[in-house]
Amino acid sequence: MGGPKPIAYTPFGELTVFVFFGLVAVTGTEWVLTGSFGLVSVLASMAIGGLAAAALAVNNHRDIEHDRLVGRRTLQLSSAKLARGVCTASSC
Repeated sequence: MGGPKPIAYTPFGELTVFVFFGLVAVTGTEWVLTGSFGLVSVLASMAIGGLAAAALAVNNHRDIEHDRLVGRRTLQLSSAKLARGVCTASSC
């Protein structure tokens, strides 16, 4: 399922969604329709990509315990480890 290294098992899911659902989809659509793209389409693509990545982040946050059990290393799990390390180092 998903090849030898599925994106679901790495912390790059949100970045991939931002790039392909935002930048590639929106600017690519404008380029196909008009033959060029400009600053407005890049800004719009960043907004759309940000919304899609945020939806994925919220969903991954909800699934954090299951992801931990099955060995997925989502961005939420990676940032939780970083937060624990910072908190431990600063005696939170």
